[in-house]
Amino acid sequence: MKSIACVVLCSLFIVARPAWAQDHGKPAGSGDLDQGEPTCVNLDLLSADCAEDFARWQQEEGAWREWMVDHGGQIVYNRFGSKPADRLPRPEIPAWVAARCDLLDQSNVAPDDVCQFYAETLAYDWPDHVEVPASPPLAKVSKRVGEVGDFWTWFRKSLHYNGLWVVPDTRSRAFLVGGVHVAWAQISERMYLFGPGIMLVRMSDGAGNSVFRPAQTWGISIRLKDVNLFQNGNEFSLYFNVANGRIHGGGPQLLGQGQGQGMTVVGFSISARK
Repeated sequence: MKSIACVVLCSLFIVARPAWAQDHGKPAGSGDLDQGEPTCVNLDLLSADCAEDFARWQQEEGAWREWMVDHGGQIVYNRFGSKPADRLPRPEIPAWVAARCDLLDQSNVAPDDVCQFYAETLAYDWPDHVEVPASPPLAKVSKRVGEVGDFWTWFRKSLHYNGLWVVPDTRSRAFLVGGVHVAWAQISERMYLFGPGIMLVRMSDGAGNSVFRPAQTWGISIRLKDVNLFQNGNEFSLYFNVANGRIHGGGPQLLGQGQGQGMTVVGFSISARK
């Protein structure tokens, strides 16, 4: 009987030992828990392995951000410049980081350095960190003739009304009553080319009578000053003109030349202020 009781007691002891070890969290025949990923999730301080894993991810994330700021908006070629190089991939977030931060959030515990950097990484958008050069200030450039906003504005400011034109030669009794011309090209700040213009010429017929003939003019207009002629707020530009004129139609000879021949004429004109 004693031997039977001894066998039973030994059997019970052998069966109870694994159960006791399991109840106390340590499997039979095992040592401490591994310092792997599960230990990074609890609320304790990070182990050395977890801290090293976090530091490596933080360093790789920083290198990726710097690369994207420098090359994110452009094509990067390989060292030989023959083909585009592979873009730097963004490092993956360790799986234990999200689990740890969720646990901290559920436990109403203040986020640690890991979770703060994790939240910053989720919110990071690299285009917001690229420094774009400021746009240069807009310079107001005065428009030259022919470069104003539309054709009719240019035409209105380039149309000249002529008057008081004469032939400088004292032998001539011709007088240019009036006319118009268009200054179609600006060759300096105050000098313009025009032509052909239309003028009405009053001249002698050689028998003591006066006749009127049309004439064409080509020449140069020189802007003298801006004036206000009619006191109505509209300013005009005053020009002095030197031109070549040709009389058309039958009539007397002028200065001993045949009709239709050229003659030098000078006079004034006005236009809307440039």
